[in-house]
Amino acid sequence: QAYNQTNNKIARTQDQRTTQQKIMKLHKPLPLAALVLPPLLLLLLVRPAESYNQGDEALYLTNFPAIASASHSDLIHAPSSLLSSCVNQIKISSPLTDVIVSLPVGSTDNVVTSTEAQTQCDETTSHCIIPAGVTLRMDSPLNVGALTLQGGSLYWNDDSGIASNHYLCAGYIIAEGSTSLFSMDLSHQSSTGFIYIKNNGAAPSKVAMMGTRVLGTDEGGSMVIKGREMKRTWSLLKSTFDMGDTAMSLIHDVNEMGWKVGDRIGVAPTAHGSSGTGQTFTITSITSTHTIQLSHSNTNDQPYDATFINGKSSSPPVLKSAEVINLSRNIVITGDDFEHVDCDPSITSNEETSSMGCKCSNTRTKCTVGLHTIHHNHGMSTAGTMVIENTRVEKCGQRGIEGK
Repeated sequence: QAYNQTNNKIARTQDQRTTQQKIMKLHKPLPLAALVLPPLLLLLLVRPAESYNQGDEALYLTNFPAIASASHSDLIHAPSSLLSSCVNQIKISSPLTDVIVSLPVGSTDNVVTSTEAQTQCDETTSHCIIPAGVTLRMDSPLNVGALTLQGGSLYWNDDSGIASNHYLCAGYIIAEGSTSLFSMDLSHQSSTGFIYIKNNGAAPSKVAMMGTRVLGTDEGGSMVIKGREMKRTWSLLKSTFDMGDTAMSLIHDVNEMGWKVGDRIGVAPTAHGSSGTGQTFTITSITSTHTIQLSHSNTNDQPYDATFINGKSSSPPVLKSAEVINLSRNIVITGDDFEHVDCDPSITSNEETSSMGCKCSNTRTKCTVGLHTIHHNHGMSTAGTMVIENTRVEKCGQRGIEGK
């Protein structure tokens, strides 16, 4: 996932190898975390020695556990109840039971809270359906087998601070139909929210190509997810960040950018030929308008430069300064770890891959499956919308399956 600084929206990269050939290597590589990135700072999520060509499946599968263990996940900040009730739960052995959520007795506003919906929908066996005319308001965590808005709406916002630290767990989440709206807007600094896609084997029955572990829209449905906006998501070093330093000076005002204590940041190397390695830190304090104190010292064997170097011939000096990116977002879309699924010999097509699942080929016997996002029109004249802004998406992508 690449972060588009111009419009603050997440744009999916067609080929992960393209991202892997970009600018920066991290000291601890993060090949599986889908990060939000500015245009000038794309993180090389796998070191070149750990990148793979199409025919390297055996080597890729052998090394995958080590790659995964080196990946960062913001689940370390998730509520303990999410970790205990949503992560790595058993897969379903039979189809989910459709449960059409009903309004509480005496309701006059057509609103049902997530607390009330949880009493109707089981966390393992229920396909929780929000019908037309019903609005689901997130006032507490919600954990279901799957969730579909079939003409209904979901609202999750900052009202009265109730959104703080809530989460939504499901095997898939779909906004289906032109009147369906999934609206999540957490702009307050103290609000956090997790959307967790479980690997429980559930899949939408109406559109087979959506597959499992999907977050998306269908038949003109809309999904709008907006996290807290920062005026700037990246900056440059104001002065050299030397070996052993525990504080970093930036050219932009830290508070004006919207950065805060607890944010995780990454710094790019400035070694010749991109031969250095990047590092990540946590901001422990903001000591001045341009200076941040860090969780640990620069352990690199080279400094991160902030200096002017001579231009060519009569050209003016050129600024050489390490880029620093804020990696934290207050909304996190995540899910169960990737798994390798066997290819399906019954899937046939003239293409190398198929949207219907993991197609066998002369270079593929397995596909690596995480969650995936999709905006599917399904032949409807009303297109709907899907917008994700200022949000971290991780454990995302289904390698070897077309469009995912």
